[in-house]
Amino acid sequence: MEFVTGYRDALVDFTDAMFRWYRAYLVEAAGRGAAVGLAGREDRCAGLPVDAASPRWILHVLSGSVSGHAQPLDERLLQDSEALLSAQELRSYVSTGNKHGAQYPQPRLLFVTDERGALLGFDFGEPAGALQEIIAGLLCRCMETPLNGGEPRRPESMAVGDAQVHRVLQEGSCLSRLGVVLSAPCLRGWGPTEDFTLSSARLRACHVCKKRGFEATLTLCVKCRAVFYCSEKCRKIDWIKTPDDVSHQNWCSKLQGYMTHEKLLANLPFTFTQEVTSDTFDQERFLSSRALNCGYWAKQSMLVQAFNYELLPFWDPSTECTPVCLRGWMNPYHPLKKEGRILMQTVPVTGPSVKTPLTSWSDYYAWRGFDLDSPVAALLSCPLTIYYIITSLAPRHFPELNILTKQSLKIHIIEGAKEFDMLLVFWELSVLLPHVAFEIHFVGEGLPKEADEQQAVLQRKDGHVTLVHPNFVSEEKTDKRIVRVKGYSRPYHMLQGPKPDLVIGFNCGFGLSDTWISSLPRLQSLRVPAYFSECSEYSCAVSQQSMSTATGGSVSEAGVNPFRSPLRVAGGDNNMPWYSNAFLFHLIYKVAQNSKREQNLQHPHLVNPRHYTQPQHSNRTTAASNPSGPAGTTPDSGKRTRKEKKQARNAGRRRKQ
Repeated sequence: MEFVTGYRDALVDFTDAMFRWYRAYLVEAAGRGAAVGLAGREDRCAGLPVDAASPRWILHVLSGSVSGHAQPLDERLLQDSEALLSAQELRSYVSTGNKHGAQYPQPRLLFVTDERGALLGFDFGEPAGALQEIIAGLLCRCMETPLNGGEPRRPESMAVGDAQVHRVLQEGSCLSRLGVVLSAPCLRGWGPTEDFTLSSARLRACHVCKKRGFEATLTLCVKCRAVFYCSEKCRKIDWIKTPDDVSHQNWCSKLQGYMTHEKLLANLPFTFTQEVTSDTFDQERFLSSRALNCGYWAKQSMLVQAFNYELLPFWDPSTECTPVCLRGWMNPYHPLKKEGRILMQTVPVTGPSVKTPLTSWSDYYAWRGFDLDSPVAALLSCPLTIYYIITSLAPRHFPELNILTKQSLKIHIIEGAKEFDMLLVFWELSVLLPHVAFEIHFVGEGLPKEADEQQAVLQRKDGHVTLVHPNFVSEEKTDKRIVRVKGYSRPYHMLQGPKPDLVIGFNCGFGLSDTWISSLPRLQSLRVPAYFSECSEYSCAVSQQSMSTATGGSVSEAGVNPFRSPLRVAGGDNNMPWYSNAFLFHLIYKVAQNSKREQNLQHPHLVNPRHYTQPQHSNRTTAASNPSGPAGTTPDSGKRTRKEKKQARNAGRRRKQ
C-alpha cells in the first residue's frame, strides 16, 4: 500500500479533484449537445432538497484578459482524458493577476461555493450572450454532482460576486427556473464575510481507482476503518494485491493498531485542539479566521503565494533590488505581534537547563510566556524537534557523543527545501541552547539553485533578529550568538565534506522518493547519528522497509514527538491521523562483515537488535584447574596443539604395552 498524505502538495491534490470533476462535466456536455435536455434537467434540479448546511450558494467570478495565447482548457482535457495539469499551470487559470500586467488564457472563471467555502463546481464563461446558459448548465451540474461530494441538493438563494454577471442574471430567468432566488445586492467583496476563504478540506478518494466522492460512494474498510474504497471490487483488488507486503491483507491489522493512537496524537494542550485535530479539519478556514495570511503563515496556505525572502541574503546587493515590502525588519510570525516580539526581539536571561530540558508544548509555552490560544507551535515544530533530539534522544541513544557538552554543533537537514523556506524559525535554537554555536546545512534537490553552496547568518542586531549575508555580519551592537546556515541544491549522496555531528530529516518519506536509495547508503558509510520524523506510524513502517532494502540496516522503534505540529493533515484516500513531525526514529546501521566483535559492544546503535547476539565468552582456566592442557586454554575448545597430540599418542602406546 502507498499513501501520499503529508507529502503531496495540497494544491496538487485540490487540482486533481477539480479537473476530474471538470473533465466529467465536459464529457457530459459534449455527449448531450448544446442546451439539449437543459429544460428537463432544470425541472429535476428544482425538485431537489434544499442544502440544509448552506442554503445560500455563491457564484464567484474572476475576470481576465482575452488576449492570452494558451490552449483553451476544455480543449486540452478533451484531447487527453488522462491529462492532469500541474499546480503551477493551474495558477495561470485562477490567478487574479498582478500589477506587472500578466495576461489570462481565459476571459472569465466562474466557480460556485457554499457559504463555508466548499467548492461545488466551476466553468469558464464567455462574456457574450450565452452566459446565462453557461451558468444554468454549471448550476445544474453543481446540484446533481457537487464537487465536494454528498447527496444532490440545491440552494435556496444565490449570491453573485460580479456586478455585470449579477445584472445578467437579474434580467434573465435561469435561476427562477431552478427554484433559486437571486440575492440582492451584488457582493462587494470576495465573499459574504471578511474571513471567507475556499475550503481546503481534503476531497476523499478511493485508494485503488482514485475515484472521488462526487464519482462514487466511498466507504471505509470495515475492519481497520482506515482506508476508503468505492466498491467491493476495489476492496478485493487491494486485499490480494501482489507482492504480499503491499496488499491490504498484510496491512489491515497494522492499520487497525495505528488508528487506536488517534487520541494520543490529539492530546495537545491548546485551546483550539479540538478543531485542529478533527478528521474534518479545514486548515484554510482556520488560517483565515485568525487572519494568518502573511509572513510564514502564507507558506502554510495553498491559496496564498508567499514571496521567498529566504533568498535575499544570497542575492548580490549590487545587482539585485530588494522589494519594498521586504525592506527593514520583518516579523515572520505576523500578524501574531506578541509572539513575533518575544521570538524575534527578546532573549530570556537563562535558557532551560539541559539536565531538565523542556519536553512538551506546555513547558515551552510557559517558559516563553505564550498563551495556549496561540497557534505559533505550527511554525516552531521543526526547531523544537531538533532541540528535543539534542537534549532528550541523542544523549540516550548515543551517549558516547557527549552531545550536551558540545560548544558547537554541525547539523545536516536532508531534503530540507520546506525548512529552508522558514530559516528565521531556527533562531530559536540559539535561545534554547545559548551555549551552542549552530551551523545548519540544508541539503536537497528541492532547494533553490540560487542557494547552492551559499551561506547566510542569523544574528540579533539592534534588538531584532535578521538574516544576512556573512560578508555583512557586523560586530557592532550584535549579539554574540549567531546561527550559520548553508544551502546545497543537490541530493545528499552528492554532498562532499566533513561529517556532521547530527543528521536530521523532517517528514522524510523514504518510500516515496528514489533519492533515498542512494542517500541512505551514504549515511551508512558516514555512520553519523541520524534522526528522522514521519507523519504517521504507517510511514515509519515503510521507512523501516526502505532502510533494510537500501543498506541492510534498520531503524529504531518510532516514538511520538511531543513537539509535533498541532495541525492535522487530512488524508485523501485514508482516515488515518497524520501530523507533521508526528513520530521520531533513528537509523541503526549494519556493521561491516570484517568489523571486530568488540565494536558491537562499544557502538550498539550500529547493529540491528533483531539480529544481534552477545558473543560467547570463554571461561579462562589455570594450569591447576586444567591439568590436561597449558594455562589459558579452554577445555571445550575442541582444538589441541601439535605437542598435545604427540603426547596423547605416546600415552596410548604405553597403555597398550
